[in-house]
Amino acid sequence: MDRPVDVVSQAPRGITLRPDKLVRVFLGLCILFSVWLALSPLQDYLSAQERAGETRRQLHSLTIEQERLKAQSRDLSRGNGLEEQARRQGLIDPSERSYVVEGVK
Repeated sequence: MDRPVDVVSQAPRGITLRPDKLVRVFLGLCILFSVWLALSPLQDYLSAQERAGETRRQLHSLTIEQERLKAQSRDLSRGNGLEEQARRQGLIDPSERSYVVEGVK
């Protein structure tokens, strides 16, 4: 007697889609997609932190220079400081006579 052919038993073994495997694959893909979406904001955050650090360093150096210039301004505004600075630049008082010495080695 011939037995009927069992169609289900002849199906290839590795192709069956079990619901638990499908859910695991789907969750894995969701996790990978979430990580991929989080990379761009993370890179932006790290870049912003780096720029903020550079800005803080620049602010610090500019603050130091500002203090130096304020001290220089105070020195020049007191007493003969302004006159000394003008003489270093080659300026003379209107009541003075200027001389140029040439040929000195």
